[in-house]
Amino acid sequence: MKWIPTTLPAVPLIACIAFSVKLNAQDYFARSIASPDVPPLQALFGKDLEVLPDGYSLVGWRATDNFNGMVINTDPQGMPRWAREYDAGYQEWFNLALHTGSGELIIGWNDPGDTIQPKRAGYVKLDANGNVLWSNTITPATAVIRKILPLGDGYLLVGETFNSASSQHKIMLVKFDGSGATLWQRIWDAPNHITATAAVEIPAGGGFYVLGQTRHLNSEDAWIGRFTADGLPVFSKRLGSLVDEEPNNLALLSDGRLVMNGWIPGANDIAWLTLLDDEGNPQWSNIYQPTFVIYKYVDEYGDLHITPAGDIFFVNPSSPQGSFIVRASTTGVVKSVRFYPDTHDDPTKWHRLDPLPDGSWAAIGSLDVFEKTVCLAQLDSLGGLAGCCSPLQEIKSFAHALVSANLPLTAAPEVQISALPFTVHSFTVQDRLVCAPPPDPYTIGNAFTPNDDQTNDTFQPDFLCPVTAYKFQVFNRWGLLVFETREILKGWDGRFGGSEAPSDTYVWVLHYELIENGARVPALRKGNVTLLR
Repeated sequence: MKWIPTTLPAVPLIACIAFSVKLNAQDYFARSIASPDVPPLQALFGKDLEVLPDGYSLVGWRATDNFNGMVINTDPQGMPRWAREYDAGYQEWFNLALHTGSGELIIGWNDPGDTIQPKRAGYVKLDANGNVLWSNTITPATAVIRKILPLGDGYLLVGETFNSASSQHKIMLVKFDGSGATLWQRIWDAPNHITATAAVEIPAGGGFYVLGQTRHLNSEDAWIGRFTADGLPVFSKRLGSLVDEEPNNLALLSDGRLVMNGWIPGANDIAWLTLLDDEGNPQWSNIYQPTFVIYKYVDEYGDLHITPAGDIFFVNPSSPQGSFIVRASTTGVVKSVRFYPDTHDDPTKWHRLDPLPDGSWAAIGSLDVFEKTVCLAQLDSLGGLAGCCSPLQEIKSFAHALVSANLPLTAAPEVQISALPFTVHSFTVQDRLVCAPPPDPYTIGNAFTPNDDQTNDTFQPDFLCPVTAYKFQVFNRWGLLVFETREILKGWDGRFGGSEAPSDTYVWVLHYELIENGARVPALRKGNVTLLR
């Protein structure tokens, strides 16, 4: 999948239709949103989104002279309405967004710091028009915010503090009310180190779970902790094996069990999914290896949800190979996989998903290898982009055993929280066209060598743009059909009837549909290819 930008003039808050199709009487869309007044390598980073009553809020940061927090507000079809940036004198990387009602947002931000300026973190509340209602910062300047949860009587901030001298991480829990006032805070320490990546609330005031990472015998393990509504530990357990388990996300099933996912670093990184009971004991754990290579390098990526039907739905960005979205049962059986491949060095990496009332998903991600362009899209119930660019892929699952062991927590000194003023500026954003290929939306070779050397082994068109219908056929010189597919990523491997087809010239026929100005436009193309052995 590739989205080719076009050069558009810098005009205030305009947007042109990037891509829109009809699916089940519902408008689906995919948009790339950019700021035209900054260089391409210093543009917009989109990291989270919230579904509003009348559209979406996209948060991230904008890179100009500094890295300032960014919010883009759009209508239900992703058309930008306004865009604002936020500067408090640091590098405000907006990573988390929580919709509190009536369009208001609470946003968590982190400053990655550098050798001169240490890390900082804070959280800010905005009204429906992007105006700052209040803002807090956390000191000492080594805090990181990972999650903000809505509670029945306030909000819970989950993160960690870091001591650079001892390389010791500690869990940070802060409860605050709608005015930003701190109600309580807890800092918990553990042997070696302990970090947080995700959290979920237990219904009816039962407290909350926190997922994170700890070190054991020089390996990285997941850990799960249950806390009371006052932030006191009920239990804390290390979950690990002989390999590194790096956790990403946590979700709560209706029966009180927990689902967590993550990845195992290595030459070809592997995604994993684990089901726990309400005491944090593993029920099963699977690892998933797609037929394509994956790897992930930033722990803030990925998302995990439970569908209304009770399925597990998660996305794993894999750079530079794009990303994949998996739907699985609560026994870990894969039901579907949608893969967004790296095409022409422009992978689509989905970072966050939000469920929509009709069963589809809102998604935010990146369109280029440097992640400098924000993408907003509506995906179908299986994570597909209106059936055009993410065909079903195979994924293999393997059993994976986790061992549970108690992890003691001890209280640590509290952090300081204080008010922080923000400067707010509006800026210009616009859509960039999903595709503007001259004259055809694909490239295709004229020869291939199916000799299993992993180079030019298959023959197929390589699409630059989304298509809504697709059929690819290959015929021999006598008009006999030797290959046919409707899967856009499947190519001819040079075989026919279970045997190797001979070296010769073959005729290919390509049928596809594009969306132009909201209408389906069919196309038919033909050509020749030489098979060489």
